[in-house]
Amino acid sequence: MKLPATYASLLTALTLVVASLSCSQSDAPDSTDQIVDYCWLYAQNHPDGFTLRLTDMSAPAEGIVVSYAATQNSFGKDGLRRAVVHALAHNKIVGGWLNPDNRLYYFDSDTIFEESALSDAIEWARKNNQHSVYILSTDQTIEVD
Repeated sequence: MKLPATYASLLTALTLVVASLSCSQSDAPDSTDQIVDYCWLYAQNHPDGFTLRLTDMSAPAEGIVVSYAATQNSFGKDGLRRAVVHALAHNKIVGGWLNPDNRLYYFDSDTIFEESALSDAIEWARKNNQHSVYILSTDQTIEVD
């Protein structure tokens, strides 16, 4: 039976709430499959973008987010898996964002700089062939080209 869109959206949101309430630091998803599934659902409920710490599935409120070149052009669930695997081996931060030009939702393995370290973040972004950095606290994208 296919649910109406509003019920399906409500069910998805409810599933995410239940998952996040039951996901404390001690029992965060521990397998790559669980993390990918959680992030996939989280992305569906954050269509404009997100940043998550994989250690406890929390969304950081401060910092400058910069993506690794290694996960460039990762979209779809396979791209998310690639970003998660890379993130688990590095800084344990995953982000996602909707590209308004092609309507694809991209996933990245990220690092977060202190907000006082903008020049370092921009330098790191350039070394990783990134076009921008994102400041979490101000919801601001800064182009680095």
